[in-house]
Amino acid sequence: EILSPSTREFDEREKLVAYSSLKSLRHYILIDSERIWASVYSRQSSDQLWQLRFANTRDAQIEITPPGFELNLADLYADLEFPSVPAQFPL
Repeated sequence: EILSPSTREFDEREKLVAYSSLKSLRHYILIDSERIWASVYSRQSSDQLWQLRFANTRDAQIEITPPGFELNLADLYADLEFPSVPAQFPL
């Protein structure tokens, strides 16, 4: 999923819950459109808990197995520039 201001909450909550109930789904990847950020939810089988990994730098690579490929954030964000803003953490 590509996150945008209008879909972010729905993708991060409702879709995540709905997709996690699909027994065949192994990965759910959220790509932020407003900053360099990717969240990857993964599990090896339908009876395992989801594992969350994230990356937030252009040089980050996320390995997706199966099927066995790497997601390079440099490729995803190649032509995009974002303003420098201090990190904000919601309470």
